[in-house]
Amino acid sequence: MFSIIAQSIRNQKKLSFLYVLAIAIILFTIPLTMNTLQTATIKVQSAIEDHARGTYDILVRPKGAANQVEQKLGLVEENYLAVGNGGISIAEWNEIKRIADVDVAAPIASLGYFTGKSKTFSIWNPTESVRVNNHFYTTNGVNRYNIKTVSAAMIEREPGLFDKMAEGRNKNYMQPGVNPAFLFPNTYHLLVGIDPESEEKLTNISFDQLNVELSTRQLEKLSFAGDAPIIKVLKFKDAQVPLFVNIDYDTIEVTSEQLSEIREELDIELDEPFFLGSTEATRQVLANIQSYPASEEKTYHYNFSNYIEPFSYDFIYVNKEEQIIVDKEQGGWSNQGETSMFYQTSEIPYEIDPSRNRLAVTIQGVHEGVPTYREVTERGVTFTESTGELPFVLETVGDYTMVDRQKEIASSPLGIYQLRNPTLVENEQGKITDIEMTPTITPGSFVPSPAQGVVLLEDTEIIKGEKPIDAIRVRVAGIDGYTIKTADKVKQVAGEIAKLGYQVDIVAGASPQYLEVEVEGLGIVKESWTTLGASASIQNRWNGTTILLSIVFSLVSLTYLFNRMYLWKVNKRGQIILLQQLGWDKKHISLLFQIEVTLLLLLAGIVSLLGLWATHDPLANTSLTYSIYAFLLCIVFFISIWHIRVSNRKKTGRIRKHKTIDGSSFSRLIQSNVHFYLPYLRPCVLQLLFVSFLTTFAYLSIKETTNQTGVTLLGEFINNQIFIMQLIVMLAGYTIAIITITDTTETLLSLRRREVGILRAVGWDAKQIIDIFFYEMALWTGFATLVGIILCVVSYSLIYPITYGSLVIALISWLSLYFIILVTCYSIIRRILNTELSSSFVLRRGD
Repeated sequence: MFSIIAQSIRNQKKLSFLYVLAIAIILFTIPLTMNTLQTATIKVQSAIEDHARGTYDILVRPKGAANQVEQKLGLVEENYLAVGNGGISIAEWNEIKRIADVDVAAPIASLGYFTGKSKTFSIWNPTESVRVNNHFYTTNGVNRYNIKTVSAAMIEREPGLFDKMAEGRNKNYMQPGVNPAFLFPNTYHLLVGIDPESEEKLTNISFDQLNVELSTRQLEKLSFAGDAPIIKVLKFKDAQVPLFVNIDYDTIEVTSEQLSEIREELDIELDEPFFLGSTEATRQVLANIQSYPASEEKTYHYNFSNYIEPFSYDFIYVNKEEQIIVDKEQGGWSNQGETSMFYQTSEIPYEIDPSRNRLAVTIQGVHEGVPTYREVTERGVTFTESTGELPFVLETVGDYTMVDRQKEIASSPLGIYQLRNPTLVENEQGKITDIEMTPTITPGSFVPSPAQGVVLLEDTEIIKGEKPIDAIRVRVAGIDGYTIKTADKVKQVAGEIAKLGYQVDIVAGASPQYLEVEVEGLGIVKESWTTLGASASIQNRWNGTTILLSIVFSLVSLTYLFNRMYLWKVNKRGQIILLQQLGWDKKHISLLFQIEVTLLLLLAGIVSLLGLWATHDPLANTSLTYSIYAFLLCIVFFISIWHIRVSNRKKTGRIRKHKTIDGSSFSRLIQSNVHFYLPYLRPCVLQLLFVSFLTTFAYLSIKETTNQTGVTLLGEFINNQIFIMQLIVMLAGYTIAIITITDTTETLLSLRRREVGILRAVGWDAKQIIDIFFYEMALWTGFATLVGIILCVVSYSLIYPITYGSLVIALISWLSLYFIILVTCYSIIRRILNTELSSSFVLRRGD
């Protein structure tokens, strides 16, 4: 019997080779693909475990603190804790700290936007009579906003002796013997209250300077405040304050008559300095001087963005070379009397546009020439307005720095420190810009400002009352990473806090994402938001996609196995008939083929095992790969043996013969041939249908899952990690398609040798014969793959949202697969028939 088997394999070397190759590819591809899907799931979980936990796990706020965007979209903007009306007392914070498993409970009390000290900058003394116009402006990185213009004049009344004047409060800084100085416009900076100890645990920044007592010198300097509380401030050292000035410096000629008129209008004596004139008179004189002809006009430009520090003052001097110099020798002026006047702002009233996956915001007002996108409310009083009794005074006692965060894939937003500026991607005219934006110097800016100063939590009660705390950021003790077990513990602690009556949100597993906002007066702005609960959503979506792909790929593989065995049986039909004619009974015929198949399976198993070993990934689950391989080998063996036994029980007749009719139209002949060979084609049609379904469904589902999860940085990171693995699934589907069409084409051509001889005998040339076989294959393969695509689109629409883009991708996927099939078919048909027809092909019976 073994000699007969050996002879059978030698006689049908091509059939045996294709069988071994096909089974080996199945045994190699399926374990590799299944392990790839499993590895993808593990990598998703691993990435979430390693990166999804941020600096804290739970956010505690008063009931009803979540805004519309957070409620509907689960998104919060950068520095979203910079706004709040309080609602939690210090005593309640201490109660939360005492809850078991609370490692850190760091409170935030947003106080508003404070100006700190009023401050000046000095310029050079004149050598001739001049008028000076200081044009102050700020910017959000896109637009320039004019804040105000401050005018001054320095008139030479005697050689080398000048009288100076300036409008408003600036006239006080025009005294003889010192450089002229001008007040900066007030710049406003976000001030928040913190607990230094717990804040340091979250940020790794030391705020210990807040606990240092004020020196005697500082207290003497603050004696003007009387009994007003002194609130110590740590300023943000790296703050950028976008303030600019253009100084128009015009040399003018002033006649003695004009000088007399000026003195008369100012109502001052001959020997009195100009700055003693009244404010209104000075303003009118400066307006008149604007009309004086200039003998020389110059404009100087200065950018103070890196020189103005929140809540403090350095002596700043500018020279004619447009240099800015910090130099105490040049002198300057500062005033803390306005530190107790501040502004509070509301949240930005975003409008949600779900049709374009975009938010929109409109201008709410204008503050000092700058558009505001939040409601701005003035609070407190200045020293002048308070009639000498201030509610408090701010005093800077030190500074802190915050290194700009790298591109983080996961984030529990600290809510007040973020430095990631948004980008204007398209202006209102539709032009692509890609300009980085910044906060302006005024409250109510669209760009959320980070905290530029911090104070002790207990001092916030002076400003906000008994319940100053807006939020408490809680880190749970005893956990490392973000696993199912740690997530359960976080939920448990969150539940205990929620029982106290607060709004509690789990932010562990949050991740930043970029969102487009349509901003009135600007255009389309891309800014960073944080998606709460991103990790759970990412994991669920990828797990669901992996399960679906595993099921579909398993069905494709199983269908291929049955198709492969059917083609093997068709090729063996002539041999079965011959053995029956020689007197073999069905039992022995079945045993013969079972042994032959077993030997071929062993060979295929060895080849595939070597392939798995050669392509082993050190990071892959080896035991899973070989377990799937062993299981699959058993399944292939049992299905093959079962298929042989069942097939052998059926009556085996002679091979069907199909008589070609000369003179039939080409199209009718194609239809007739496809209809006649349909019983042989059904398994292959079903197989191609599944393959078409798999390749398109795999791409669409992976693309949609990537789109849904890739909006966050964590999702983007995970997608990059497992992209190659998902690509393997699609390549495996195309590989099976090529093998399937190769097997089927080889089998059909072997069955139709007699038909080829007849066509040759009646005068058909080689090209005509190749064409008719090719068009037949094109007809039924096109039908099979098209039905597969249609079923894929229908199934996909039941699970994922269907879009026009999805339909286009499905069409392209079908055309790509169909093209590959047609190329494969044509190359095989051409190769086989050219070989046969060139070797004096004669009419003979199909083997």
